[in-house]
Amino acid sequence: MSHNLRLSESIWCARKTSGFLALTMMCTFLAAACVLSTGALAQEQVSSYNYGYFVNANTPGFPEAQMYVINPGSTEGTSPGGDLCANVYVIATNQQMLECCSCKVTPDGLRTFGVNTNLTNNPLLPSAPHRGVIKIVSSAVPTPISSVVTSGSCNNAAGTTYAAYGYLGAWITHVNDTRSVSETHFLAGILSATELATLQKICSFIQADGTAFGICSCGTE
Repeated sequence: MSHNLRLSESIWCARKTSGFLALTMMCTFLAAACVLSTGALAQEQVSSYNYGYFVNANTPGFPEAQMYVINPGSTEGTSPGGDLCANVYVIATNQQMLECCSCKVTPDGLRTFGVNTNLTNNPLLPSAPHRGVIKIVSSAVPTPISSVVTSGSCNNAAGTTYAAYGYLGAWITHVNDTRSVSETHFLAGILSATELATLQKICSFIQADGTAFGICSCGTE
């Protein structure tokens, strides 16, 4: 024989209140964790180093993809103090650097590159690539140290030992196999000293080659 035991009303209310408080605390904890996670993600997206990719470039019958770089005023909101250099490195799928260049982007400025026209039109290798990787490192506009360096210009900063500085937003369109076009933003990366030095060194070799091959162009702002 079983007996049903009834808790007194005071005990029932106490346990009910305790359970409600525990549930409330759990919900608060989860909400805080979500906010922290979102904040960390937003923080990760702010980097001096961004990377993306291109496909179906220089392919007959396919439209040209576009790359867009914006200076959000991460260092200063006015020019020339807030100007930044977008040091662009175009790399083939076999890990060979094809082209590099440095392009100035003013605060609130939008610089537009054609993937075929500006980034892969002058490759170091004999043939124009169809697929590859693009890396962008932002840096301060170099201070003129000789008559070779023009004041207010990024010149060939991509091949020098500059320090990464500031933040640039970047997006690129992708021409898919069906010829449809989509757009994605570049991903923020963690730039190691070794990676930066490698990019700079290879670009310096390209610039010093003397043939003018391997130098990309800056599109329009």
